[in-house]
Amino acid sequence: MRRPIAAAAVALSLALVAGAHGSSGVVSAVVVPIPVAVSLSVAPPAIAGGGAATATATVANLGASALAPQSVTLHFDAVGLRVRHGAHRTTAPIAGGASAQVTWQLCGRAPGNYFVLASARFGDVDVESPAVLLAVTGAAAPCPKDLSVVVHPGGTAKTDVEGDGATPLDPVEAAVTVPGGGAVSLDVVPSPQPAPPGLTALGWYVDASAPQASAPQPLVLAFELDASLFADLDPLAFEVRRNGVVLPRCDGAVASPDPCLSTRALDADGDLVLVARSSAASRWTFGTTYAFSGFGPPVSAPPAVNAANAGRAVPVKFSLGGRYGPDVVAGGYPASRRIDCAGGAATGVLAATAAAGSSGLSYDAAAGSYTYAWKTEAAWAGTCRELVLRLADGTEHHARFRFR
Repeated sequence: MRRPIAAAAVALSLALVAGAHGSSGVVSAVVVPIPVAVSLSVAPPAIAGGGAATATATVANLGASALAPQSVTLHFDAVGLRVRHGAHRTTAPIAGGASAQVTWQLCGRAPGNYFVLASARFGDVDVESPAVLLAVTGAAAPCPKDLSVVVHPGGTAKTDVEGDGATPLDPVEAAVTVPGGGAVSLDVVPSPQPAPPGLTALGWYVDASAPQASAPQPLVLAFELDASLFADLDPLAFEVRRNGVVLPRCDGAVASPDPCLSTRALDADGDLVLVARSSAASRWTFGTTYAFSGFGPPVSAPPAVNAANAGRAVPVKFSLGGRYGPDVVAGGYPASRRIDCAGGAATGVLAATAAAGSSGLSYDAAAGSYTYAWKTEAAWAGTCRELVLRLADGTEHHARFRFR
């Protein structure tokens, strides 16, 4: 930790040339003070493991002229504390006689006493506050992290202010790059999310807020998940969900799905890196999906167009790699809509289907597959429709039909 500087000064060398008496030049050191004081308060002064305290730095301009700090930084023991929240940098001018404040949320990890101080940089000089003691009691615990910053166009906000990537103590890190810049917030929260039957959901989610973007120029959200989260699970089987819906893979085209997943890979440490492209920020969760296989005869997946008799029941068969109970299909699904027979473009509104009789969804243990008896309508003769099966894990599966 650096020695606190109560007052900062810059020594300037000024050459004074002799006047009318013709004496030789004299070099004299003129001290120009930087009239700044930095103070720090931390409340509460003691927190339990996993709890949080607010650190507030006040940068006071004691002079008459406006001053603009290059940065305001918090210094602490990175092993025992973590920054949860804060505007970690400010360059706004501070008017003479005025002050500016920067706040951080500190989360306690390991028990102990920690000294915290803040510094403001002006040129090559740091003005530091006196150190403040923060006591942490209790064992280390998962701690949420939240960040609120303003980024320039094309800039990136990231929760990993420590620069150590995802770790067992900070197992989820998030970042968002904003094409147009603006105010951004990222909240990384350890909170178990209910998973569909038979699936696995990581006990963390990320709430992101950022200015609206577009599919051609999307927000780029990156998530790093520490290897300690997966235990015996295959990390590459994990998907990203926005608002509960699994992201499809990006296809690289201008009309790539929005949102979509562009990267799923393991880094050198075995951590999982997931990168999503999205026109909007929202809630992001992570988990496995069903091992879908289908459709089974007499139905085939696109590009096939299945021939069917209007008004007759169509058995829609699929497998999920096991028996997961009756609640594997999302509410309101399966659904269908009218499509153009030539190109397959949707020409109707998606509406929930009806099951034939009381059969609905059934499971065949011997075949290891589900069957949904879809009740079709006689009025559909001579038209084409698309069946959309959305599962409880958020994935969607489609089949096309021509009715006679």
